[in-house]
Amino acid sequence: MATRRKQGGGSRLRAYGLLIIAVLGIACLVGWGVGKVLITPSPETTPRAAVPSALAEQLANEDGGVGLPVDYQTILDTLAAKCTQNEAQLTTLVNKGHDDLVAHGITTLTRLAMLQYLNGGTAAGQPKADCASMVSTYVTSNGG
Repeated sequence: MATRRKQGGGSRLRAYGLLIIAVLGIACLVGWGVGKVLITPSPETTPRAAVPSALAEQLANEDGGVGLPVDYQTILDTLAAKCTQNEAQLTTLVNKGHDDLVAHGITTLTRLAMLQYLNGGTAAGQPKADCASMVSTYVTSNGG
């Protein structure tokens, strides 16, 4: 007669192992999905791609190719939240400040450098500042 073997703990251990692997696999998939939702920024917090306006194009052209129009636009967009002036007013201030510097023989400073100065001199999250006074300070401190 053939004898049957009694199943030992090996089969049970294998079944538990497969169950643990299945649970861990599901946990990983759920964790990946939750992480993807939590890490992916929402549309409100995602910065929009800077599309150069005509004013940014004008500043870039007048600076003779020092920076790309998108460089000017990025700073103008940032300054919109920091300055009481709008983009057109900022562009006018920067052009007048630059013209004043050139009139005093200062030709090495660019409009982009002035925008960068304004951006660095104003803190984010603070009440909007009058950037006209900052342009005036920049011009006088640079010999204008």
